[in-house]
Amino acid sequence: MGSQLKKYLGQAAAILIMILLTIWMYSGIDGDLMPSGERDTTQSNAIPRVQTQVIASESVQRVLEVSAETKANRSVDIRAQWSGEVKELLHRRGDRVQARDVIARLDRGELPERLLSAQALEQQRKVELDGVRTLVSRGLQNTTNLAAAETAYADAIANRRSLELQLQHTNIRAPFAGVIETLNIELGSYVQAGGSVAHLNDFSPLMITAQVSENDVINLRPGQSADVWLVSGETLEGEVSFVGTQARAATRTFDVEVASKTAVPSPSAGVTARVHFALPARNAHFISPALLTLDQAGNLSLKIVTPEQRVALVNVDIVKSSTQGVWVSGLPNPAQIITVGQGFVSHGDLVEAVVTE
Repeated sequence: MGSQLKKYLGQAAAILIMILLTIWMYSGIDGDLMPSGERDTTQSNAIPRVQTQVIASESVQRVLEVSAETKANRSVDIRAQWSGEVKELLHRRGDRVQARDVIARLDRGELPERLLSAQALEQQRKVELDGVRTLVSRGLQNTTNLAAAETAYADAIANRRSLELQLQHTNIRAPFAGVIETLNIELGSYVQAGGSVAHLNDFSPLMITAQVSENDVINLRPGQSADVWLVSGETLEGEVSFVGTQARAATRTFDVEVASKTAVPSPSAGVTARVHFALPARNAHFISPALLTLDQAGNLSLKIVTPEQRVALVNVDIVKSSTQGVWVSGLPNPAQIITVGQGFVSHGDLVEAVVTE
């Protein structure tokens, strides 16, 4: 009977211990635990934790890249200044000519004989004028006769010069050095005065023309250096020669021209090219593009932590991009950028920032 009593007391003690342990767990006997209602309130007021990285700005050499195409430095449609048959054709399409080179000669007709006659008449009028002047000086002729002689001599000079000019116009010349792109005449064809004879392109230097947006054109100036890549693989060094001041109505872009400083063996107009304009350096922060977001207005933004440990949504601009990341401007320097947890906090939230390398 004594052994049974001991067994009963042992079981009762175990049950009592379990009851006391349960009461302790749920009643807060420890004193460090609080009622469930207070615990829920504390959990709801917990400060969110985010990971951040402190990044300093660096000087970034900016480059503006635009599409472009080549063109001639000068281009002219050569027109005949005299009507006549093509008697001699000295150049063909594709030929390179120098300034004042004769491309073709037209039939001169009676111009040489008429010029000889005009020269003789000019000499005659000169002798007559000298004689009248002598007689006037002696009082044997009046000034009216002198004026008539002077007029006759001036007319003879004008006639001779006109014939010389007409004779010069029978030689169709290149106004400047270049390449004959088109030739619209053949040997024996008849050319009317004012008719198109040839089209001449001057590629000294080769020009590259691009259309630049209104936001970027403000950074370009004549004399600024530029690098050009042609679709053929050739690389050229260039210099900005012209920056337009009137935007195209349809695209709101400005014409910009670059003059090549590199000689091109076989230049062509209309070839596709890419132009890199070196822009002034600018301070920017290098970040991962995955950290970028948009604010309610659709502006590119980034979340950072302020010295007061609050979230700030800051508008930024992309200065330069690469395969590793982007450089952005608009951030304080240095900037504590949220790298993990930015999707769970909003502008103005108080956070616990954990700085990582």
